[in-house]
Amino acid sequence: MLNNIFSLSTKFSTVILISGISLIVLATIGKWGIVPVVVKKIVWEKMELVEGTMGYEVWQSPPVPVYIKFYIFNVTNPDTIQKGGKPSVFELGPFTYEELREKADITEMGDEITYNSLVQYQYREELSCETCKEDTMVTVINPALLGAVGLLQTFDWLNLSIP
Repeated sequence: MLNNIFSLSTKFSTVILISGISLIVLATIGKWGIVPVVVKKIVWEKMELVEGTMGYEVWQSPPVPVYIKFYIFNVTNPDTIQKGGKPSVFELGPFTYEELREKADITEMGDEITYNSLVQYQYREELSCETCKEDTMVTVINPALLGAVGLLQTFDWLNLSIP
């Protein structure tokens, strides 16, 4: 049938069929036989949490830098808001911090490892906006306080009149 559709010879059709089946068998053997052995041999031995291995060093102090960027809505008219007006905000940012992680006081007890995780944040001025300095003063709205005040105003039995 295949040779009728594509006008292939029987010999060529047989070669294609055998090649396809061989490829499927080799892929299955590779997937289930070779890959797990290679992963166990190379990856797990290098990444084992034993002092002096690459895996231990990477686990103890990750080499990949992690940056956290903050964008803040600065309120430009706090006096107007205090008198009941609408806020006018201006977005500032990014304020960029680098997260430094390290594990300290590492103790091994059998198969268990205990440690203290130290996390530090360093301000990175070169990755922040031009006007963003670590000591930049900003005025922000406290959403938790506004939510609490709004909720309290819904309770008629409190008889609160909050301006």
